[in-house]
Amino acid sequence: MSIAPTRVDAALVRRLQARDRTAWEELYAEYHPRLRAFGYRLAGNAQDADDLVQETFVRALPALDRLDPERVDLTAYLFTTTKNLFLKQVERSKRAEPTAEVPEPDLPTAIEDDPERSALLARQQEEVRVANARLDPRQRLVLALCELEDRSYAEIGELVGLNENAVAQLVFRARERLRTELRLVQVDPERLPEECRAFLPLLAQHLDGKLRGPRLETTLAHLEGCERCQAALADMREAKRRYRALLLPPLGVSTEEARAAVERDLEQAGYWRGTGARRALFRRPRGAAAVAGAIAAGVLLTLAGGGAAVLLTGSDAPRELRAAATGPEPQPSTTAPAASTTTPPTGRAVAPAPPKANAPVMPTTAPTQAVTTAPTPTVAPRKAPRPKPTPRAAPPPTATGDRPLRGQSPKGQSPQGPSPKGQAPDRTAPTITITGAPDASSAATTATFTFTADEAPVTFQCRLDGGAWQACSSPRGLDSLTLGEHLFSVQATDAAGNVGAPATRRWTVTPPPDTTAPSVAFSSTPPATTTSRSASFTFSASEPGVSFACSYDGGPFQACQSPHTVTDVGVDDHTLAVRATDAAGNTGAPAIASWTVLPQLPDLVVALADAAVTVRNAGAGAAGASLVTVTGIGTFPIPALVPGQAVTRSFRCVRGTHTATADYAQSVPEANEQNNAATHTASCLGLTT
Repeated sequence: MSIAPTRVDAALVRRLQARDRTAWEELYAEYHPRLRAFGYRLAGNAQDADDLVQETFVRALPALDRLDPERVDLTAYLFTTTKNLFLKQVERSKRAEPTAEVPEPDLPTAIEDDPERSALLARQQEEVRVANARLDPRQRLVLALCELEDRSYAEIGELVGLNENAVAQLVFRARERLRTELRLVQVDPERLPEECRAFLPLLAQHLDGKLRGPRLETTLAHLEGCERCQAALADMREAKRRYRALLLPPLGVSTEEARAAVERDLEQAGYWRGTGARRALFRRPRGAAAVAGAIAAGVLLTLAGGGAAVLLTGSDAPRELRAAATGPEPQPSTTAPAASTTTPPTGRAVAPAPPKANAPVMPTTAPTQAVTTAPTPTVAPRKAPRPKPTPRAAPPPTATGDRPLRGQSPKGQSPQGPSPKGQAPDRTAPTITITGAPDASSAATTATFTFTADEAPVTFQCRLDGGAWQACSSPRGLDSLTLGEHLFSVQATDAAGNVGAPATRRWTVTPPPDTTAPSVAFSSTPPATTTSRSASFTFSASEPGVSFACSYDGGPFQACQSPHTVTDVGVDDHTLAVRATDAAGNTGAPAIASWTVLPQLPDLVVALADAAVTVRNAGAGAAGASLVTVTGIGTFPIPALVPGQAVTRSFRCVRGTHTATADYAQSVPEANEQNNAATHTASCLGLTT
């Protein structure tokens, strides 16, 4: 993706090409703080950062004459120049500058009313500074562009010559190294499952808001169910916050003096006169060549007289020549130096201007004396160290609407810790993020919550269901929870006493899952043996809200209810199995009822009169041929009778009491063998005897 220039850039470049001093001041005011913050995170110390920024302006401004104002993007151009100068410095040294050689930064004045908080802030700043210095130079480069300038991966790739994927990987590795150096290692990537290790680079892109489409959906879905990746993301977020909060040490000189130094270099190169002498600026000797030149200059100065030495020790002279002519610049003193005279570029000694009201006392340089003998340096330093000035008073808060410097919070506040003396107090309350919580519905009577704040240090307070706030830490465990809905709340208080809005999470503790299957019991069944061709059953289950299923004679189970009737039952042995399934889906073992259906039988019934006997089949089955006997009268044959059929046999009346018995030999099976006989007393009235 190409970085498009703006109309403002084009107009500003045209004004710079016309040597408009106001345009130069606007450019410096806009980019100096941003380039200095960028250079500080690249070089690892304020002195080298100031050198990078000064060299950037000195080299970049003359080159603008050869560029098309309509096509140049000033931001990309200046940051690329700083980047190239830094990488060339690394190439010359053949190694990244070791942390042990990085001088400690000049932090703002201590917080006099709270030395403990001041020490904590200083320690945290030092941890981040040292961790950043241990990064690979290219990692420092992309991380600074990403965090300080909020550049997209495509823009960073165009600035450093990499594609977007390579930039994403480099940013991820930088953050991983940074969080490891800061000991933010809740999760060891080497011990993560393969799936989680594959998601780590995507989490870094998600943190920067660079994920889109399916990759974002997949990453969020994985993150929702993976506590380890949630912890890794929290680590990355904390490393990102602490990196952005790295406090930039104040300039050793005022901003006006720093800008004037660049202007003098440009003047020396003929920039303001529009001459070609600026080419000599790019060939200014460095390193050993500069030192050799300085020694030679010292010899010439000795021969010429001491007065000329003063001219080369002014602020217009190259730093290498100043170091060779006057020796190393003075180191900072722990006490305020006495007032002395300074040497202006012309070599004339003048008294210093009286300090402004409330202005901090700045160290001054002793006046340079005329030399009569050439110095004999034993070891030529690579670069003369700059003095550490007494910490400057913090600037007043910016007015509402002023744009803060990149990498700083509005109103001059540090993102963490108390504000330095003279700045607005910390009024920003911490924000809590709950990173781990139980599901919205859970049967567990215990729960664990993890959470983090967007600043450190903070103290946490937790409460459950509107109870009292209690001190807590992450992770927070809860136990002996009752059934029903619960509300967990957590809030944070920062070192300045600001209390953030609580973060809350609701969830419901449900009863444990039902794993007990219901049982079935019969309350009524048919007789064990019956001739009935239908059977009725009633039954119930051991718990309510169940559904029943019945199986007749081993057939498939089908839905049924109690009572249940089986019809058209044949002559045979039969079974009915009934089982129940509860609301949780548990199905119990079936209950089984058995019975036998017998064939239908006849029932021979006898009716006896004075001179006749009648046999009738009152049963449900057909009766075979049989005999009926009447005492004192005789025996008569009875043919086969179908159900309901009857036959009558007549005889001569004989006075007396007689008994008639059907099937007296019981040759025919009957449904009722007890009603086969009848007794009658014959009077034979009206009959002939």
